[in-house]
Amino acid sequence: MSDDPTQAAGFHAYLVAESSSGGKFWEARVDGAVMSLRYGKVGQTKSWTTKSFASGEAALKEARKKMKAKVSKGYAEAEVSEDGGAPVVPAGPQTFEERWAEIRSLLEGKANKATVAKVKRHYLEMHALEPKRLVDEVDTYLFDKLGELPATYFDVSLSFRGFNGYGDWKSAQPLRDVDALDKNPWVKFTRSITYGFDGAYMVDDTTEITEYHEKYWLQPAVPTWLWAKNPIFARVETLDIRLDQLSENQDYSCKTQLSDFTQMLFAAKALEHLRMDRVWDMNGGGDFGAAFASEDAPALESLSLSDAWIQRPEHVASIFEAERQKGLKSFTLGDANLTGDDLIGVLSADDAVVELEHLRCESGRLGASSGEALRTHRAFASLKVLEIGEPMDGFIEALCDPSGSRVLEELSLVNTKETYVFQLQKIERVAFKTLVIEPSWSAWSDERKEELEALGKSKKFKVKFPKKKR
Repeated sequence: MSDDPTQAAGFHAYLVAESSSGGKFWEARVDGAVMSLRYGKVGQTKSWTTKSFASGEAALKEARKKMKAKVSKGYAEAEVSEDGGAPVVPAGPQTFEERWAEIRSLLEGKANKATVAKVKRHYLEMHALEPKRLVDEVDTYLFDKLGELPATYFDVSLSFRGFNGYGDWKSAQPLRDVDALDKNPWVKFTRSITYGFDGAYMVDDTTEITEYHEKYWLQPAVPTWLWAKNPIFARVETLDIRLDQLSENQDYSCKTQLSDFTQMLFAAKALEHLRMDRVWDMNGGGDFGAAFASEDAPALESLSLSDAWIQRPEHVASIFEAERQKGLKSFTLGDANLTGDDLIGVLSADDAVVELEHLRCESGRLGASSGEALRTHRAFASLKVLEIGEPMDGFIEALCDPSGSRVLEELSLVNTKETYVFQLQKIERVAFKTLVIEPSWSAWSDERKEELEALGKSKKFKVKFPKKKR
């Protein structure tokens, strides 16, 4: 083996990237079972560091792994000097045209999150060079090509506790002030927003409200600046709102009004996926679902209402009766005042037009009538995944009645005691391909797990015990 890794035969990679100091390089060689690395400022001669591996294959695998990581951070292959000494200094900064060509090249192939990071880097450099030309020549192309990628690649995450916020504020500033786009023009491609609010300020009911409370705590939990007069919000496809520690009975608590929510919903013209936690704290009461039935509402693909203390079935019935929401394929209802039987009744009503592929009802309380409806009613003909809280006696027998023919891809039981295995042992026809037992406050013993797995083998269905709740 050669003592000088610069003279070694075999794997060799030399990468460069731009930096404020004029460029940086990273170089790797593999000789047998030894990997050698050096890196630093372009133009400098750096010494090598070496590491031995159990085999040449292991050394090569590690070198390629490190190279891939560098490429994902914006490094690109270049040439090194013929004598193996100081790396060749790369050309000067790329022009607008060169970066524009790079963007097109990146997006014509198979793109992922790393690709988007490279495109963003080129875009911001181009904005610094010719901002008006960028808007005129590049934006339309990017809206089209980036729109083919997952919305979560373009997420902005924000959190508040009272008046104080934290999160990606540089990205979020244009959401509050569209004129701030010059500070971060990339945010115009935002298609996903995660917004959290903690309204905790638990003083007692006798507290006299001061200017401090008025300034820092008496404000909407979902602020109007998030959507009002903001063209960026109209392009958001995924919205995740998580509210905590709110109370409509305490005057000093932060509020979220039903009227504000309705305005926000109408402003999200492109919205496809909406998740809301703690909907029960929404002031204004009334028919929560009516907003979704309006022609001004976006047509959703998925809707999740976690911890939604919705009082009456009719408050969600209008969602499933609305032609506007006919394309809804996934619905989740967390802990709620509605029973599972209530929800199944709403979904199978004569006026309902929605045909779900995925349904999650954590409150449980589904009886034999729900099992029969799921087995026979037209509303559930397309259902593939059913996730429910602990069902009542008679449900599983009705769902799996021998007279039926529907088979779910997956049945998931949430917060279900291990004794339910005895109910499962009674079924004659299996109406699901996979049975998932989600983690709960009542853990299943190894003995009960083994009994259920044995039942799965005999009845030919898969059994899963995930470690985390979905």
